[in-house]
Amino acid sequence: MIDLSKHRWMIVAIAHCALYFIVSQINHYMTPFTLNATIFGVFAGFSGLCLGYLPGMLSLIPVALIFDSRSPLEFGTVFILSSLSFSLVYFFRRQFRRESKAAGAIVSLIANALIFTGITLFVFATLKPANANFLYILANLIWSSL
Repeated sequence: MIDLSKHRWMIVAIAHCALYFIVSQINHYMTPFTLNATIFGVFAGFSGLCLGYLPGMLSLIPVALIFDSRSPLEFGTVFILSSLSFSLVYFFRRQFRRESKAAGAIVSLIANALIFTGITLFVFATLKPANANFLYILANLIWSSL
């Protein structure tokens, strides 16, 4: 029998990949409305609050690299942003009550806003979109926060 208590990060990584697949399907069906949800803050927040540093980082690697392989940005951009967000959550997790669901939700929302802002800045820096609309970006951030 395999002892899964030492390998909780594998279960969390599989759950991250499953949730990313579900949100990718939701994003696919929301394309007529030009809305995209970004949920890497949930991954960084949960891993940072509930796992140790190395297991939490290992749980982020698969889903971040899967997203990076499908993204038009440089490979590793989302991995770096989610790793930085995870590190911030991990090092400040003593300030939060980890047992509280509200604290976890707030931490995830803040981490998601940081990652979304970082992705947006990287898009503007590298791809230089011609029709950048602030309301569109704000609508995506609000949709990602739901």
